[in-house]
Amino acid sequence: MTWVQMSIIDFLSHNKDRELFQRDIEEEFFIQRSTATIALQRMEKKDLIYRKPSTQDARQKSVYLTDKAHALERKISDYMIHQQQILEKNFTTEELTIVEKFLKFQAFQEEK
Repeated sequence: MTWVQMSIIDFLSHNKDRELFQRDIEEEFFIQRSTATIALQRMEKKDLIYRKPSTQDARQKSVYLTDKAHALERKISDYMIHQQQILEKNFTTEELTIVEKFLKFQAFQEEK
């Protein structure tokens, strides 16, 4: 499983209380529509997510975790927390802020 797939599962897992669409994933991860489409298609093939028409707008498709992905939620969450702890151990808050700012800037530049 890729880092992107784990991140998407983690994002969907932490937002169970609301209906999520592909555009929410694009915005959360600063990725283009085509990138999100490919990632989600691969996740569907691996039986990690499924999409179904929105309850609010049938033209839109909501993204949901499958039972297979739900079974991985805890492991993924623990892994993400561990990785964050490694970053926090090796970098100062200021350094992490700079890296985050840079990555957001890069994502914005790619959207232009």
